[in-house]
Amino acid sequence: MGRGQQPLSFLRQLLAGCLCPALLDGGTLAPDAIEQARAVLKRCPEGMGAYSSSKGLLLVREAVAAFLEKRDDQPADPEHIFLTAGASEGIKTVLSMVIRDQSDGESFARSLCRFVG
Repeated sequence: MGRGQQPLSFLRQLLAGCLCPALLDGGTLAPDAIEQARAVLKRCPEGMGAYSSSKGLLLVREAVAAFLEKRDDQPADPEHIFLTAGASEGIKTVLSMVIRDQSDGESFARSLCRFVG
């Protein structure tokens, strides 16, 4: 493995169990990965790999909300959390909601330049 890191066996096994539930009864996965995969699948009856809410899986958003509440000592609502494939994708999503066409984009860019200075 590169840079001396150990393989991410648990995450790979968890993902394998979620994507191929038949593996959960085959004895090939670690018991903790099987337990977590079953918990995930129980909360995702439609299965994995299919379309999900555009906000992201509720199960994951709830985990993020719990983390934020513990870290920040403030309430966090999973319904107000949107998961994206990275910061750039999140920014693109927000901008697509506020910019309708080129004239909006030009106006937004001018306002942003004035704000940033």
